[in-house]
Amino acid sequence: MAISPSLPERFIPRWITPQIRDAIKDQPIVVLTGVRQVGKSTLLTMAKPFKDWRYVTMDDFDTMRQAHDRPDEL
Repeated sequence: MAISPSLPERFIPRWITPQIRDAIKDQPIVVLTGVRQVGKSTLLTMAKPFKDWRYVTMDDFDTMRQAHDRPDEL
């Protein structure tokens, strides 16, 4: 029985990663947007330096509520 590789072993580097790295040097906020299932979250959780950063998603309703009610706590 073959064991499928873990996500880090299957991670395919995204072509846009260097451009995002450059953008964060000059901008305090950078928005990464795109259609569903193209690898935005995977890029942020797998590629350096982003993988070492705190990751917050608005897909979690409690986090979204906190962002609305108490954004300074995020």
